[in-house]
Amino acid sequence: MSAFNRKVKLTVINDIICPNCGIGQHELLSAISYCQEVLHLPLTFEVEFMPFRLIPTTLLDENTKVPKDEFFTGTFGKEKYDALQGAIAKWADEKKIPIAFKGMMSQSTRAHRLSRKAYLVGGQEKQLPLLCALFKAFLEDGKDIADPNVLSDIAQEVGVFSKEEVRLLCVSLTLRLFTYPVRHSLSSSRMNSKLKSTICVTKQDQRASLVFL
Repeated sequence: MSAFNRKVKLTVINDIICPNCGIGQHELLSAISYCQEVLHLPLTFEVEFMPFRLIPTTLLDENTKVPKDEFFTGTFGKEKYDALQGAIAKWADEKKIPIAFKGMMSQSTRAHRLSRKAYLVGGQEKQLPLLCALFKAFLEDGKDIADPNVLSDIAQEVGVFSKEEVRLLCVSLTLRLFTYPVRHSLSSSRMNSKLKSTICVTKQDQRASLVFL
């Protein structure tokens, strides 16, 4: 990095089960690529993804799995769910990304633990490819990201952890010390005053935080 380069640090708060979060991540990475490869701006980006669990355990506990159609219809109602599907489908068609509301809805806690551990071990170089693979598995392939076997396959495919390491991480008590935000729902009093929109950007000192919910 030359003396004229400036580092931009971004903290992104999102949930892997959220289609809007997947869209937000795609657009963010596209914007970073555009800044570097097209505009050739003297910027280096450092991105850290923090976990946020949108669905409280009162709606979906750790061991429950529900078909996505059933979950979204029961949570939002058919009219709002149809509108959500239409908006997501329009974006997905334009970007040629096959987002589908197929498969099961389950809690994202284990996937968040894995993503967080990847960052703690290797920063964005380990976390980003893993998170991209997790979004693809859930939003495009309809896989269950609460399943340790699915998580271990994904982590090994992207070269972040071995299957055995993931199985141990999924039940690790030590890892839970690093994942306190996973336990916070959207109604958390600590976060609620700061989150005002689906995509929220805040800046403190020289660090920006983006929330995709």
